[in-house]
Amino acid sequence: MYRLLQRRSVALPLLFCLVTGGFMLYRDADFYVWNDTPSLVYDARPELEMWSAVDQRKAASTAAWRHNPIGELTRRLQVFGTIGGSGYRPLDAVQSSLSISISGSGGPSVVQLLLGGVVYGALACCMFLLARRFTKYPATALLAVVLLFGAPPLVTPSWLVVASNQATVPLLIGSALLLYWQIVESPRGRWLKLLALGVVLLIGPWFREFCGISCLLIGFLELRRALRPIPLGIDRRSTSPQPLSPGGRGPGEGARKDEVLLRSTLMAMAGLFFLHAVFPTALIKWLFFPDLPLLSVTQMGSLGHASKFHGIHWEMAWMFLPLLPPLLVLLATCNGMRLAGRQVIAGLPRRWADWNKSIWQYLEYFACGVGPCVWLGIATLYFAKGSEDRLGYTLCLYVAAVGMQVDVFLVIWFLLSFVPLMRVVQETVHFLYVLVPTSIIMACMMESLWQWVASWPGRLRVARYALALALGVIVADQMLVIYGTRRVMQGQTAAIRAVAAELRERTARGSVVLNNVIHGVEIKWVAGDHYRNLWSMPGGVNRPECVVDEPYKFERLVAAESPRSRVYLLDCDFPRLPWKTADRHPFVHRYAVEKRSLGKLGVCSATYPFADPLRHFISPQNVPFLGPPDLVNDFYRGRALDGSWFRNEVYAEYHLYEVAGPRAMARGECRADAVRTSQ
Repeated sequence: MYRLLQRRSVALPLLFCLVTGGFMLYRDADFYVWNDTPSLVYDARPELEMWSAVDQRKAASTAAWRHNPIGELTRRLQVFGTIGGSGYRPLDAVQSSLSISISGSGGPSVVQLLLGGVVYGALACCMFLLARRFTKYPATALLAVVLLFGAPPLVTPSWLVVASNQATVPLLIGSALLLYWQIVESPRGRWLKLLALGVVLLIGPWFREFCGISCLLIGFLELRRALRPIPLGIDRRSTSPQPLSPGGRGPGEGARKDEVLLRSTLMAMAGLFFLHAVFPTALIKWLFFPDLPLLSVTQMGSLGHASKFHGIHWEMAWMFLPLLPPLLVLLATCNGMRLAGRQVIAGLPRRWADWNKSIWQYLEYFACGVGPCVWLGIATLYFAKGSEDRLGYTLCLYVAAVGMQVDVFLVIWFLLSFVPLMRVVQETVHFLYVLVPTSIIMACMMESLWQWVASWPGRLRVARYALALALGVIVADQMLVIYGTRRVMQGQTAAIRAVAAELRERTARGSVVLNNVIHGVEIKWVAGDHYRNLWSMPGGVNRPECVVDEPYKFERLVAAESPRSRVYLLDCDFPRLPWKTADRHPFVHRYAVEKRSLGKLGVCSATYPFADPLRHFISPQNVPFLGPPDLVNDFYRGRALDGSWFRNEVYAEYHLYEVAGPRAMARGECRADAVRTSQ
């Protein structure tokens, strides 16, 4: 196996086939998850909000493609002339539209699974090639792939086959970097590769705004390359120096001109395509849709709304830390500090003559050694002051601190991904973009630690077995995330189906069910057109007319529905953190409502193991949620409720109540009203 990894012609196809086939087997199930479900069954007409609409749309789409394929394609490309609620992402919208066309109510089709598997297989190969540029051994690059593919921000969105595929973003960024390195290192087919790079930089921002980071990374690489002298006498056909002609002109001068032209072209491409990433509607507006607004990415969609928040989401920093095994973080940080100390103490010159001879090299060594020490000092200061928010953010920068021992480019990549993202991030799934350089840095640290331990003399070399055991725990912990996600998705779907069946039996047809979770609408879709669904909380609901969250709205609803139909309260409850009680059903727990309990409808309980013992010290609010990313507040997640070691759990209980009276009062108001009545 190790020899196969050393041969890229064998390793890459094998890795691609393994990941593609593994994804198809892993995702093969007879259900969809949020937020594929709204994309499939949502319609402006409430009577179509059921799973039969999926098959109806599929049949209509198939007929339209057969009748007029050109017209149907033109209609779908009209999304380039509109700005959606998430921003300007036309290619993402085209992908979702085409995926909806081949979807059926019985679960993802083979074509959908194959297309998704190809994306993940390509990402695995891309990640392997990226990591190989910074690692010494192929096994280390494979470790970087395992760390990325076992991270929750990549595993949980892998269950989406209709909504946007998050894996496309790191794939496009990695492809742009690999093309760039091919361009500057291999003269063969250089201008064709430049064309391919231009295509990748062009379409990237039309999938996601974050793809514009590719231009900044290429610009940094070109600036760093420009600081090095242009080599003379490099022939296109060979990397060996070529002599100049007696007149001073020859292969060397031609190569120099080609190199200058190449650098100018790459810098111009990086600048122009970065402007394209900032203003993604400009080109389409000037060429095809003159009425399309010319706006920057910070003025459109979800990014525009998030940019209005002046500050940093400090609390999200603590959620980034457990995305990789804590044991890996501890070992990598300790090894990084070891390397930093060695550079500060042993890397400095002993004589003044040595300083004059290699001053820039020594300054670089000194900076890479002092940087991690400064980071440790700042983290210690925030810990002593009790500044938890700043401490979490500083601890996340451990990646940059230890990355200075690997390559400055990886540090720049991490900082460009992490620091701006903290302004807008709201779900851990967005940390996927940061995990690509993070996984490479962590793998390189493990490789360095292994080499150091293997160099110990005598009996001390047995420490390699302990390190090998630790690496086994790290890999097992990441693999168990994949297993745990499948357990959670299956458990959630089973609970939705069970509750939907109970609602069909215990509620009157045409009644109103008021629930307190986003996935309450999924329960309604599975139950068919048996009742009308409403929400008791506004968070995460994009239909404000269907939200009943105040007593006056509740009383108005009961009065409007009585006596021809009944109103029920579906309460999804679980052990909540003290600051997470806002999503509890207000008309069950906060307001006094005349109601009759109809019992428990079902339970969602999905337990899954983990291997890293340090995960026992992660606080419940920071445990990664292995369900659909948007449903993070709909379920309990944390340590197993029965106290089992090395097990986490996703849990929720569903209770049903029938409303028996029209009034809804706060608990205090209810007691005061009772006192006045008695007097």
